[in-house]
Amino acid sequence: MPTNAAHSMDEYKECLDIIFNIKNKYDQSHNIILCGDLNVLLIPTRNNKHDISLKRFTSNNGLKPTQDIQSKPTYFHTDGKATSQIDYILSNNDILLSTNIYSQDPVNTSTHVPVKACTNLYLDIKKNSKSKTNTVAYKLIWEEMDKEIYIYEIDKHLQYLPSDETTADDKLKCDMGILQKATKLAVPSRIIKLNGPKRKASPDVKRLIGKTELQKQT
Repeated sequence: MPTNAAHSMDEYKECLDIIFNIKNKYDQSHNIILCGDLNVLLIPTRNNKHDISLKRFTSNNGLKPTQDIQSKPTYFHTDGKATSQIDYILSNNDILLSTNIYSQDPVNTSTHVPVKACTNLYLDIKKNSKSKTNTVAYKLIWEEMDKEIYIYEIDKHLQYLPSDETTADDKLKCDMGILQKATKLAVPSRIIKLNGPKRKASPDVKRLIGKTELQKQT
């Protein structure tokens, strides 16, 4: 949804009109869930023009979060100071059971944190046992690592390490996440194995591969 910028009210109302039309179209045949970055606060203590508009919209359409929603921020400004709760999961019936707002994590590069809701609905998902996912194996070229980027990425995320109350397993998980992210950005890699359909190369392909290898040697 549009941010609370100057002259943004018309654009915000247009988005609400679109949501209203979609809701009216499927209200009688589907369960309605509205979720995402709504760029407003539904708490009573703040009432700018966008807040008032969405509060009126959700009230008129019976859209509301679960009663157990926490008063935790879902958005963290890049300045490291400002936070707000602007991400929501709303419904117009009782299909939402609970809502959980995740805490900020050192491996999360987004300014938003995930918001999860549990429902009382179940989907019958049939898994295709015959399908196989092609996998690719990579080799890290540590001797070509960019040490400055590697050290910078680690230092940047150390401030988000869990508190002393966190378990050793959680701390280890965060440490591994930081190292993996730094490695991905600073250490080049090359493919060493492809697990896909096995097809014989045609003579033309073999000739081109041989030509490429000769050019590399020269």
